[in-house]
Amino acid sequence: MSQQYRSSLWCRGDDGPKRARRGAVLLLAGVIAGVCANGCGSTRAKRGFSRAQFIASADSVCRFEQAKLTFISQRARRLGHALAVPSVIRQQVAQSQLATARLEALPRPPADVQTIDRWLTARTVAATVALDLAEAPARGDGVAVRDVNGELAKTRARARELALRYGSRVCDETD
Repeated sequence: MSQQYRSSLWCRGDDGPKRARRGAVLLLAGVIAGVCANGCGSTRAKRGFSRAQFIASADSVCRFEQAKLTFISQRARRLGHALAVPSVIRQQVAQSQLATARLEALPRPPADVQTIDRWLTARTVAATVALDLAEAPARGDGVAVRDVNGELAKTRARARELALRYGSRVCDETD
């Protein structure tokens, strides 16, 4: 594998803080757009779309996300990177955010819109906390890093719980 290709995969460089700010701005813009869309009476509820149909579609999205996350983990190990390396965390978060966007685009059963929204919000919060972990200092403040790790575990557990409670066993494994 060429060095140029490898470095493009692993976001190395001194522009980490710039990239983090850019990512935070994009995430904030996405959240604002989502809030505005929900505030305008736009729901993805579709008459006749059942819970089972939503779960089957969501499970498909989550299976694809699992495959991508597995690939990222295997590639990181192959290249000698720990899974806690910021560049690996960022790639995992990007896949999670992409899956969440796909899940948000699915038509929802009218009776389950609020439940699904809570689950997708939990996924978004977990991705945001993971990005915080990627930006945590490599050395120095071990207590802060430990706190962010603890918060990440709690937010992921919440997303898993909501997915499982709704009935998605595949998404429960991913969140």
